[in-house]
Amino acid sequence: MSDSQDVVQWSAELEKIHQQVLQARQQLGAGQIPEEIVWQPPAVGALPPQLRNQAHKLQSELQDIQARIMAAMDNNREERDRLRQRSSQKTDPNPIYLDVQG
Repeated sequence: MSDSQDVVQWSAELEKIHQQVLQARQQLGAGQIPEEIVWQPPAVGALPPQLRNQAHKLQSELQDIQARIMAAMDNNREERDRLRQRSSQKTDPNPIYLDVQG
């Protein structure tokens, strides 16, 4: 495969990851929890040198968004556990009715 084909294919892969990161940020901003971004290395040649800086920056953004997703999932889990704990607290099975109209 030629160097120019590698650059085109890698550029497309990096753009795809960039779009996934942007989408995950939007979902987190809307209060949703996106799925973790799982990247499968493409079946292309080695990363071209001219794309390495872009790839490193994207890797940093990907790690940041993954950390935010995990934090959102942890917060969600903690909230769910708090709600479960409240709902499992026993309440008086005999309600008291108070006639305030008299």
